[in-house]
Amino acid sequence: MLQIILFSVLAIVIGAAFILYGYRIFLVLLPVIGFFAGFWVGASAMQWTLNENFLATLFSIIVGIVLGLIFAIASYMIYIAGVAIVAFAFGAMIAAGIMTFIGFEAGAVVSLVALAAGILLAVFTIQKNLQKFLIMGIMSIGGGNLVVLGILVLLGQVSLEVLRTKGDMIGPVLAAGTLWVIIWLGLAIAGLVYQIRTSRDFEFSMDDLKEQWG
Repeated sequence: MLQIILFSVLAIVIGAAFILYGYRIFLVLLPVIGFFAGFWVGASAMQWTLNENFLATLFSIIVGIVLGLIFAIASYMIYIAGVAIVAFAFGAMIAAGIMTFIGFEAGAVVSLVALAAGILLAVFTIQKNLQKFLIMGIMSIGGGNLVVLGILVLLGQVSLEVLRTKGDMIGPVLAAGTLWVIIWLGLAIAGLVYQIRTSRDFEFSMDDLKEQWG
């Protein structure tokens, strides 16, 4: 029960921070976010390819860590690379979550769809110069997802075991019902509007990022 309470509180608090201050948090913590994006991509790739549970083997954990470190270094060195990495991971996560929700099992089909979605979102973002709005959107959507997921876990509608074995944070919210999806989207839209209004004139350079991280 303590694990459930701790997870729920952390998810709701972190999610709320992402909704309200996601753009600024992203810029300051870009290497950390890059690491977790890489870790999720690497571990999930093993899950989808080998048709196993998330982080079920030592090999998948090692792949996740290695890819996470590569993505973290790239994010620290090149801002646009960090944005592309996070856009790719976000697109892949959304696509995989939807595929799982509609009944597809882990495997080649899910891997290919997730890969294609991630690449398309990353390329579209860079080509259209939508980095700032993409970051706000990703952080708002991710924050809304965390808040709703924290509530669902607290209410017993989603188990921590499912989250651990599947590595999917999108599917459980979609499966919870239309009301929860509406709440999720409502939080995401509210967060996006708020961040656009409060961060309209806020700029952050790579020099600032490297100064933060030494």
